[in-house]
Amino acid sequence: MVTTRKTNIPCEVFFGTKNSYLDKILVTRSCWNHVFQNPTKRQSRLEKLERALCFPLALTLLRRTRTYQEFSKEKDRGGNTYLSVAVIGYVAGSRMKVVLKQLDSKDFVLFSFYQLSPKLI
Repeated sequence: MVTTRKTNIPCEVFFGTKNSYLDKILVTRSCWNHVFQNPTKRQSRLEKLERALCFPLALTLLRRTRTYQEFSKEKDRGGNTYLSVAVIGYVAGSRMKVVLKQLDSKDFVLFSFYQLSPKLI
């Protein structure tokens, strides 16, 4: 069974910096809206099912990783500036990318997750 209700995912990506309190990742409704209800992308049920099944792999990647690969400042449609951090790695033979977003608050929020390569058998 795939569990989709997770809060405060432990993550050591930011451990050791002066902001060491950033060791928990929040999952909000905006993540689910971005992943499953995008009007132009991922319209088929198969694509949505693939995304739902790779959610546990994304959580495993966040728990295991100690570094991030991409870091940038971006603006959303409302003109708000936020930090975007991407974690890329292999979990169970699949290459995954997890994108975290930090708004004005100090908490990082899970923004997106997806599988970059199919599972290798």
